Amino acid sequence: MANDWRIRINKLKLVTALVHGACLRSGREAPDMNLEGELVDDLRAEVMDELLRGWNDFDQW
Repeated sequence: MANDWRIRINKLKLVTALVHGACLRSGREAPDMNLEGELVDDLRAEVMDELLRGWNDFDQW
């Protein structure tokens, strides 16, 4: 069970790091905590949509 907790924390840090880096690479300032949370939620939703779309495309075969 302890391993599951660490995995969840690491995934959160990865997504947050991706959002933070994307803002900096696009020339914007680093997001504050509130904006970062919104961007992380948006990224997660987009990733899930893409995974489901890919799953549905694969399922048709």
